[in-house]
Amino acid sequence: MKNRNGCMMHLWIIRAEFPSVLPPKYQSGEIQIPIEFSERITHFGISSNLIMYPTRVMHEDLKTATNNVNCWKGATTLLPLIGGFVGDAYTGRFHIVLFSSLFILLFVNVTYVVLHATS
Repeated sequence: MKNRNGCMMHLWIIRAEFPSVLPPKYQSGEIQIPIEFSERITHFGISSNLIMYPTRVMHEDLKTATNNVNCWKGATTLLPLIGGFVGDAYTGRFHIVLFSSLFILLFVNVTYVVLHATS
């Protein structure tokens, strides 16, 4: 086939090859996405009211409450980075997410039992 200038044009036919078997399902996303979503919701819910609780309920002065809130925000910012490094370098991502989720559930249950044991 020639174009207007008389040069030969090549027609390349690109054939798309589709695999006969579908790729395996992304398995860890079913667990990791809801866990990360609930963790973010919890973080923003707690951090938005965190300065009022120490000042009104625990009767701390504003300087001490602000210092405690800043330490908490720093820890919640840095610990996922450390956990991500440990998870990627030494364990599998799935194992570290599962371990940390079970640890958090255990911590929440123990805290709930201790705080409500006196009532």
